Amino acid sequence: MLAIAALLSVGLILPIFAAAQTNAEFPRITETRAKAAGNFEMDAGGEASIHGTNLVPSGKGFSRVFIGDAEATVTNSSASQLWIRVPVSLVPGRSYDLYVVTSAGKSNVVKVKILSNLTQANAPISVTAPNGGEQWETGLIHTVTWTPYGYNPDINSSQDVTAYLEKSDGKGGIVRLGNVQETGKASIHWRTGALNSLSDETYVQPGQYYVYVVNNKTGASDRSDRPFTITARSVDLKINGSDGPVSLVPGEQVTMTWRSSGKAASCRAYGVGAARGENSISNLGSVGTKKVYYSTEANVRNVFAECYGENNLLINSDVVKVTTNQPRPASITVLSPNGGESIQIGVPYTIRWEQKGVDRVSIALYKDDKWQEWITRDILFAKRDNETYEFPLWVPEGSSMGDTGSYKIYITGERSDGSGYVDDKSDAPFTFSRNARSAPRISAIAPASAAVGSQVTITGTGLQRASNDVYANGRMIAAFLGATNCDAKDVPTCAIRVRVPATAPGTYDVLVKNAYGTSNTVKFTVTSAGTSAVSLASISPTLAAPGTRVVLRGSGFTPTGNQIWCMSGCTYSPGVIPNATSIASFDGKSINYAVPQTPPGVYTVAVKNANGTSNTVPFSVVVASASATSQMASALAAIEGQLREIQAIVARMLGQQ
Repeated sequence: MLAIAALLSVGLILPIFAAAQTNAEFPRITETRAKAAGNFEMDAGGEASIHGTNLVPSGKGFSRVFIGDAEATVTNSSASQLWIRVPVSLVPGRSYDLYVVTSAGKSNVVKVKILSNLTQANAPISVTAPNGGEQWETGLIHTVTWTPYGYNPDINSSQDVTAYLEKSDGKGGIVRLGNVQETGKASIHWRTGALNSLSDETYVQPGQYYVYVVNNKTGASDRSDRPFTITARSVDLKINGSDGPVSLVPGEQVTMTWRSSGKAASCRAYGVGAARGENSISNLGSVGTKKVYYSTEANVRNVFAECYGENNLLINSDVVKVTTNQPRPASITVLSPNGGESIQIGVPYTIRWEQKGVDRVSIALYKDDKWQEWITRDILFAKRDNETYEFPLWVPEGSSMGDTGSYKIYITGERSDGSGYVDDKSDAPFTFSRNARSAPRISAIAPASAAVGSQVTITGTGLQRASNDVYANGRMIAAFLGATNCDAKDVPTCAIRVRVPATAPGTYDVLVKNAYGTSNTVKFTVTSAGTSAVSLASISPTLAAPGTRVVLRGSGFTPTGNQIWCMSGCTYSPGVIPNATSIASFDGKSINYAVPQTPPGVYTVAVKNANGTSNTVPFSVVVASASATSQMASALAAIEGQLREIQAIVARMLGQQ
């Protein structure tokens, strides 16, 4: 009765109010869309979108969607699109009137047909991954997914679904091997090849398999359409012939065997030493057997191995878990983003979390409480307890991410005592925003004139805490050094500091570009050529595994002869890093460099060349999976290629002037 009364109220009162409005403000529906359905078709209990104009009124107001006598739940909205959850009370096979009511008026009416009811009791289930042809490496986390899938109402929710591994019996039948060993839920995150029926760190043999999923409440089930392949581990480590868990005492001598398939040139081991008291071994071959000693360091638990290919690129890693008689407390806590944040697209952001008693973690992005994609997988840690960790998150401009939906960060990690996994997710959703702030505007440059090598301060609005590029007469000439009060809420102005690089004396039109846009121009005078001081502004990414290519950005870099020094953290600090004694810079403001084989930890580095010694910048070395490292390296290589193309174009343009 309340819903009918509300509907009558809307039908009688709003048209009178709307008569005073212009027709241009009325909402208008042009189409609807839903998964696996045509235009103007949807499923009860499912998700759908409504497209049109003026679906959200300008200024403050409301938007409501009615399908027949039932009101749909609006989950997200924009002027041209509404996202809804279709009421579960609608009857399959029937058609209903659908319309939108806003504070400006009522829309046109369209007919929609309900195809089925996707509530828990009626939903089918269909495997989407692995569904045939995939190649999943043994021991690497992959995600078993299916459709339909959702919460509130629950539709094949992960807590009700079990996944099994199966294979052909060679006679036209299927043999079930066991249910997959989960390392996280929603959908089901699986360390490929691990089954609950097998002991920890034991996997099925490489070969072709199927995944079979079943909803334990409804009985709905499905199997991969075609077989997928589980491939052999690219790195395999054994202690005393075992994949683990093994029981060891500190300082115990053990036999370590390792093997790397592919193009590994060398390997490195952590948690063991060539002599008692040592904690790592470098420069191992790609395959071998060696008598070693288990670490005596209290903070070391398990034994790790990493293998590298050409250019020190990490191929993959493996771990052998070491057990003790006492179970070890384990936890993961997501610190940020943890709910309510608005992350700017195109601006770097740092994921932070705390962990205890965990060996390796994987980080995923969830959209509307559903797994969306892996950000990184299988980050290994040599030191693990009571520490805060960071990993970069960056969504490039032009990405469709953030257009719709709410997001959470999900982190899952394996207990270092081998007793399963722990996980955590952002407490509440966060969002991605696009150009949420106005373009930068320069109010002053102080001093208004200076020599090359001098530091100047640019004050204005719309400036960022990082990633500001300063241009003079259309060319980037100044290196960004730092910022004060930038990106803080309710701060009208902020200041960024730059150093003037080598350029001819004269007056220049200076502007700032960042993710928010391009600023106005302000006059600045270079009084003398001077000597360009070297300055290090940033290292991107801020943490990486050995073999990963990183970019050092700053000013005063020379065409050749740049050295990267480890100022603290290295055994030889301060001193030049062995593989960084003479590095080129093609533009004077960036250096591309591969992280050498170095134990995990935090280091401070500086750049030295003929112009002097720069300031120091911290950098963290981590142990990461091959997938995460190769993805990062590929991304940096692509960026480097684009920069070279842009440089060539600019050079040609300058040559024509």
